[in-house]
Parts: sequence; structure tokens; C-alpha cells
Amino acid sequence: MSLRIHFFAHSAVIAAALTTCWVAPACADQKTYFRDNAPTAAQDPHSDVYDADTNPTGWRDLAGGNTSPHTVPVGGAIYFGFMNNENPEEKKTVQLKLNWINGTPGKFKNPKAVGHTSSGPVAGYVSSVGSKTSISAHWKECPAWEYITLANASNQPQSVTISTTVSGSPTTPAFCAEPTRESSGSLGDTLDTLALNDVQLTIPSELTDPIQLTQLAVFPMHLETNPGVPPLLDAEPFTGQWLSQFVTQSPLGDPMPQGGFLFQSDGQGLSEFDRYSLQFAMHGHADALYAMFAFDAISGLWYDFEIDLRDPPWYDSFDNHHAGDVLHDLRGWSGWDDDPAFDAPVQQSVHQSPPNAVRIADDADLVHPFQGADEGAWRFSAWQYIPSDFVSGGGGNFAGTYLNLLNTYEPGGPYHWSVQIQFNANNGLCRVFHGDGTDRVSIPYETDRWVEIQTIIDLEEDWTRVYYDDELITEYAWTGGVLGDGGGQLDIAAMDLYAQGSSPVYYDDLLLVPIESCRPDINNDHQLDFFDVQSFLSQFANQTFLADWNRDTVWDFFDVLGFLDAFTAGCP
Repeated sequence: MSLRIHFFAHSAVIAAALTTCWVAPACADQKTYFRDNAPTAAQDPHSDVYDADTNPTGWRDLAGGNTSPHTVPVGGAIYFGFMNNENPEEKKTVQLKLNWINGTPGKFKNPKAVGHTSSGPVAGYVSSVGSKTSISAHWKECPAWEYITLANASNQPQSVTISTTVSGSPTTPAFCAEPTRESSGSLGDTLDTLALNDVQLTIPSELTDPIQLTQLAVFPMHLETNPGVPPLLDAEPFTGQWLSQFVTQSPLGDPMPQGGFLFQSDGQGLSEFDRYSLQFAMHGHADALYAMFAFDAISGLWYDFEIDLRDPPWYDSFDNHHAGDVLHDLRGWSGWDDDPAFDAPVQQSVHQSPPNAVRIADDADLVHPFQGADEGAWRFSAWQYIPSDFVSGGGGNFAGTYLNLLNTYEPGGPYHWSVQIQFNANNGLCRVFHGDGTDRVSIPYETDRWVEIQTIIDLEEDWTRVYYDDELITEYAWTGGVLGDGGGQLDIAAMDLYAQGSSPVYYDDLLLVPIESCRPDINNDHQLDFFDVQSFLSQFANQTFLADWNRDTVWDFFDVLGFLDAFTAGCP
């Protein structure tokens, strides 16, 4: 296999490692900036800093992440800028909370997000919730810096205070690199060995200086190293002879209680073009997460990074296919009941992330089974594009195209659905079927733009929430089924994209990932605040499943008390 390790100016991280701004060292110096005039690519928040005398239109440091009362005139705009902290592996997410002082809430129309890389601008992805009072944006291309534009499209000034938070998503895989992984224990018949075969060091284009790695140190994070089994680092003879020693301290002086090995060359060491293999043993089973350090003899610096061999979350952007490929029997996809007649093609004419997306139309009934999503909490998300000329297939109340999740699926049966989301051109509605009979929640669907559909699934507590364009649609029991059948399994068995003879609808960037459950985070913005309390009280007034907090089918003081207790306790 080829494990690609990406080095950066201060650290390097295997792309499978998920970073969060509240723990990553690079995030400690995160700052937010704002200005009242449109920036150019050269006017980034680092180089174009505000100065009252020499640069009065530059980026102002938003200390504390909150603006004072700020007025945006008619036709004007405010811009919020963010640096990427020299960590291009991190998927940046930005959250803006808007509090109106004067004007009309929601009058900043169509917020835009732009990022800049060395190769040019890249688009960000924006969603708005709470009547445009909460705005979220992220950048999958991981640019060096980003900004969000809020333009006043009304006929009156808008006076607001705006608070910002910036984080790396703890639930989304990094999108900037996709290393190949190999499980430990690949050599021999034991499962106690870290085995990396044919490893290659890859240097990003921003780091133009050569490297000469003469020392490597590797430490398992959870399981004890077995120093009684000789380790091995095998490389080309011209890199020198590699000697090893057992160590319990990192090269940076930190104690490493599980122990590890330091490998040192007596020759020129490794460049980014050289390959090597490495293995050493642990007691019992092999770890899946390791700290690794590399010494560059040219710069005299140690680089630290992670080796993450855990099974990655499921993610498919369809970008590893060629346009025109049909997906049956590719990357886990199949037609319903394993029948290629229900296949669907990859195409390039419409996409959320370039270059590809999948086209669901006509006879398409495309299934992707899942394995291992049978405990804990999960988030499933999909980006969907419905053209304005969309035409539904089928008839009656069930006409249209569908996005479904099943808790039981085997080719030929049995089947059991937990999420059934219908898009019907005959009435322009998105309907989420659930509960008894044909219970459903209906809202208008969007056309001619990409919209994110999310479901949060807690298999421990047996509930799921469905969000459309960041708006909460409904919550109900995962095992309750969609048409009153009940008796479902606590398992996420498969997803299904079903056209039912409809005209084309497109999907991109599909994701299933484990998360830490946070039941009181009702609006799914990864923060507990007034908006969650407001959402709960609205659900309580309507006596929804979500607001029956103690699940006794009675809406009373004990439900409110239960929610407030969970809200106060916070989330992981």
C-alpha cells in the first residue's frame, strides 16, 4: 500500500485524523476580522490589517469574536474574514449569529462565502437558519483564508451586533487529502503489529525546500509497545543504515507512557521521493492511532503528526469516478435487490463539489448498504439539487423522487425503512413520512440550488431528527418506521436514492459519520444557546415527539424540566 504523509510548516497530520478548533494547537491563535469594503485576493486579513492612519479600509481585528452595534447602509455590505492558521488539512466551519437592533431580521440576503488559495478563489458553502439570524459556512477546498459577505438588500439600514465562532468539524472527514490506509497486523497471522508498507512522503507545493529525514519516532497512543519484538525500518541502502531503540519520551520532551521506537539513520536519510516500510509490535492487539515525529536534518526541525488507521467514516463525492460511469457494483453501490436495471450514472453537468455528482432519474433505485452503524449516534447528510423543471413519476400521495434510510435491508428482503423523504413536483413539497399511517411533515422544497439534507440518528436513545436546508423538520423514533409498521432495528443498514420514473435529481457529497449525541442541540448548530431553548418551546407548544422529553406521551412540566436539565449539563 502507499500511505501518504503530508508535511506542513509546523506540523503534519494524516488526513484521516479529524481536527477540532477547540483542541487543535493551530486554532489557539484563530482571529476573526471584518471590514466594510470588498477585499481582493491580495487583501487577506493577515497582510491588509486596519490602521487608522495608513490603512483605514483594511481588515479590523474582531477581538472576542463580537462586533459592537454596527450599521450596514442600504446597498452596503459587511465582510467577515478568517485565516486558516497554516493548517490546510482542517475543514473550516464558520458560524455567525446576528442580533438585530434596528431594521428587519433576515434582510441580509443570500450570504456568500469565498476562499482564496495559491491557485485562485474557491467557493464556500453557506446555509442559514433561524430566519437568517444564524449563518454557517464551510470550505471543502481548505483555502489559506476565507471571507463571508453579508449584503443589505433592503430599503432601510440594518443595525446589528454579530458574534462569530470558527471551528474544524469534529464529524466530517478532511477533504484536502485522501491517504490510503492499511490495518495493523497485515504481516503474518498476528494482530499485534503496526505494519506500514511502501510508505511515501508527499510534500505539498507550498513547502518548496527539500527535506532530509534522518530520525523517525513512532508511539502507539493507547496500547503498550512490546520492546521484546525487534522493530524494523526498511529503506533503500543509500538512505543509510537504520538503527532503532526503545524510548518512552517524545523528541519534544513529552512522556509517552505506552513506549515506542526511535529509528535513526547513519546516512543521508529519506527525501520526499524515497519509500520505506516500518513495523513494530504491541502487547495483545495493535493500536489504530499513533503519534509520529520526524527530524529534518536540513532545517534542524522536528515535525509531528498522526498515523490514523481507524476505519474512516463513509463519504462519497463521486469524484473518484469518470463521467458516464454507472455505479452498480462500484464502491459499495448496487441497484435495488442487487439488480443492475436500477443503476444510476455519474455526471459532470451539475455538482456540489467538482467535478462529479450522481444523477437519479427514470428507473434509478440506487442502494448503498452500511456495516457497523449499529450503536451510538450518527449523522447522515446529502447535498441535493432539484431543477426547476423537475417532473414527478408515480402517482397519488406517493408520487415523486425519494431519499430513504433503512434500518433493515437485504437484497430480496427483508426491508424496513426509518427515513422516507419525498419530493413531489405535483405540489412542490418535501414530505417526511413517519409514525402511524401516512403521518408526514411537509415543507416547500428548493429548486435550482444545492440544499443539504441531514438526519441525526441516536441508536442508544432510539430517535432521529431530519433537517432540510438546516431547518428542523421533525423528530421521531428510529425504530418506529415510516408508515406505521414499527418494529424496526437499531441499525443504519442502507441508504436508497429512488427516482420512481421522475426526471433527474442530483446528489453529491454523501456522508455517514459517528458523532457524539447532543440531544438538546435542537437546531443542530453545534452550540447550546437561546435558539435551542426557543426551538424546544415551539416544539412543546405543538406537542411534537421531540418535546415529549421523557417519552411518556404526555407534554407537561417534566418535559420542560428534563430539557433544561440536559441543556444545563451541556454536551460532550
